[in-house]
Amino acid sequence: MKPFERVALWITLAAALTALLATGLFDRPLHAQEEAGEKTDVAKPLIAVCAVPAIINDLMASDRFEPDFLDRQEELREEVQPLIEELEELQAQLTAPDADPEDPALQLAFERFQQLRNQLAQLSQQHNATLDGFRAKQIIEAYELIKASAQAVATELGFEYVISSADDFEELAESTQIVVRQLTVRPVMMYPEAADITEAVRDDLNLE
Repeated sequence: MKPFERVALWITLAAALTALLATGLFDRPLHAQEEAGEKTDVAKPLIAVCAVPAIINDLMASDRFEPDFLDRQEELREEVQPLIEELEELQAQLTAPDADPEDPALQLAFERFQQLRNQLAQLSQQHNATLDGFRAKQIIEAYELIKASAQAVATELGFEYVISSADDFEELAESTQIVVRQLTVRPVMMYPEAADITEAVRDDLNLE
């Protein structure tokens, strides 16, 4: 290297060192520099997580949905109550100590009893399907409320995506069928605490 080239190199290095010293970077300990670098490099998470299944359960048990379900359940129960009462009367007649199996009236009572029992079984299946459909509509309505709330909360907090996942604190069941269902609604295995907007959504929906 020629003398004038060496001099030019040293001048360049000296200028660069002076610029670094002017920033104050070397005035802080190394660990402080690393911490500052970590804070600068770590961006706010853009994906939020919300325990939607848990909030749905809370909504179903709230005054917003549970009273309507109980009212519908009571309506269906009242519909079959006359059949139940007649069955009980026939059963008492058929099992009375003085009941005569050869009595034609008792035989007619037994036929009526079987007829009502079959009718009640059919109605029970229909009512169970009716209640199941009623509950399904409520769950869909609850999901739409949660979805709208989660979108609003996430937008306000600066998130771009919201992933539905189960509550990590939910106790897992000791049943193969149930625990498989519980695990399948846990698509998120790890996320920063700041990404969990579950409580914010609960507050937005006025859930305790």
